[in-house]
Amino acid sequence: MFENVKLEDGEVLIVGVYTYAKNGKNGTTISFVREFKSWQIERGLRTDGVYAETEFTHMDCTGLQVGDIVRLAYQKGFQGKADLIGYSLVKRAAVEKG
Repeated sequence: MFENVKLEDGEVLIVGVYTYAKNGKNGTTISFVREFKSWQIERGLRTDGVYAETEFTHMDCTGLQVGDIVRLAYQKGFQGKADLIGYSLVKRAAVEKG
């Protein structure tokens, strides 16, 4: 999945989208990978591969596909924590027809 994928600063590669309903509200956990940040490379003893993260949101993520490259947008949320409020598509995943 990571072959020939080059991520620019701020871009992430979507590797999983899990959406569910609980108590009448939808929630989505997005799993993604990104390049290590420069401070991680400078301070790290080892930085092989990519950095994996997850984000939770209540926003509609039906447009996201595994393999999409996106930029995530945040705003200051409850108790100063960053809340995911949107994304912009950089490159759509190539859909293989079987």
